[in-house]
Amino acid sequence: MKRILLLSLLISFITVNQLKSQGVIALTTPSGQTTMYNLFETALSNANNGDFIYLPGGTFNLSSPIKKGVNIIGVGHYPDSTVYTNRTIIEGDLNIGAGASNALVEGLYVVGNINFRPNERTDNVVIRRCNVTHLSIGTSWSRNDTARCYTPVIIHNVIRGNVAFPEAYGFTLKGNIINGQAQTCIYHGGSIENNLFLAVGDYATLSDLRNVTFKNNIFMNTKILGYQGYGCYGYDGACGSFNCTFLNNLFVGKDTTLNVFAIAPVRVGNIYQVNPTSVFVRQSGISFDYSQDYNQISTSPGKAAGDDGTEVGIYGSTNPYKKSAVPVNPHISFKDIPASTLPNGSIQLKIKVSAQDK
Repeated sequence: MKRILLLSLLISFITVNQLKSQGVIALTTPSGQTTMYNLFETALSNANNGDFIYLPGGTFNLSSPIKKGVNIIGVGHYPDSTVYTNRTIIEGDLNIGAGASNALVEGLYVVGNINFRPNERTDNVVIRRCNVTHLSIGTSWSRNDTARCYTPVIIHNVIRGNVAFPEAYGFTLKGNIINGQAQTCIYHGGSIENNLFLAVGDYATLSDLRNVTFKNNIFMNTKILGYQGYGCYGYDGACGSFNCTFLNNLFVGKDTTLNVFAIAPVRVGNIYQVNPTSVFVRQSGISFDYSQDYNQISTSPGKAAGDDGTEVGIYGSTNPYKKSAVPVNPHISFKDIPASTLPNGSIQLKIKVSAQDK
């Protein structure tokens, strides 16, 4: 029943958007009651915990922080899946503050950063299938455990810059494509798994990371990482990283078996010195590009190399990266809407919509 309501809403949403030439935002309660708004800010101010805010393709601003447990869902950011809708773009930053526990942010292209506000507690916030510059969970180095971000999940995103966890308590960073660093996780640790680290410029990939488990990741372009590779600029946690675990990761490039994981007392099943041309179907350069194909070739050493028997990288695990990161709401794969109505006032729509199971 909910799927039918969403499909009906989407068709009316497309029609209104086409005829009025403006973005229409749908605010839907869990029971299916829907109200339309023109401004993201207004929809958020009228939302309650558990509500759904559906953003169409177009560009939106949000000056206020998200401080409610709402589900904010755009139409996606991959060009091949947003041909008929355009991307959902957020200008500037998206800020998440106290009160946003159990919120979901999905299917957005964020021009700026996603920031969890410092010293404001949240629980179980999910950032999924977005494209963002930097993602930071707080900024404080103090041990104020009552105001941390508990168990945030960062999954299946494109992160064009860095991701940092100074105020996270038990985070999960899974299945992301990351251009920059993973840094600053103080005290409480978390899990970094099935990610693809493309490039890190002149800096170390990992910095000030403590009590973190790395498993099933792919690290590219290791020749330009910090001193002795992935751990830090020095030995034995000199840069503030220690007590990490590395399981079944794949490393492209130079020899990383010596003095690389001084921060990691446990190192099992890792694969070293992999030729970059032996991994992906199509990948070049050191930056994310939508035209690349990050599926692995059949002879890749990363195939079936994960700790669970699936491949390492974003397409491994029981919850692999979804093609084109299509969000959970019904997806428009074709539409043909005439510019004017028929003489009787009706309009003939041709729209193909695919329901999404996840």
